[in-house]
Amino acid sequence: MTNTPKDEQSKPAQDRLPASVHEDSCRCRFNPPGTNYYVSTIDGSRYALLAGPFETHVEACGWVDRARDEACRVDPRAWFCAFGTTAMKPEYRKPGILNDRLNVGGGT
Repeated sequence: MTNTPKDEQSKPAQDRLPASVHEDSCRCRFNPPGTNYYVSTIDGSRYALLAGPFETHVEACGWVDRARDEACRVDPRAWFCAFGTTAMKPEYRKPGILNDRLNVGGGT
């Protein structure tokens, strides 16, 4: 019996796509209409929403590398964090904490 990964998260880290790449098979297609997407970072049990909100997951993926680089300029310890994207409920529209530095528009 072979153990075949069923999705991207179950693959070994070296075989996963970078967070800045969006796949057609992404689970974002199951999110409700109006979902807001953010570039996020995780450090242990702490997280932050760096950039957003974006209307589409594809758009948020396109900002991951820039947000990561800016976070590391602000705080070099950020190199030890994980970076990616997250979806938030439609009513959550707070701007990402790096929006001004990245010149990203966002909700209020």
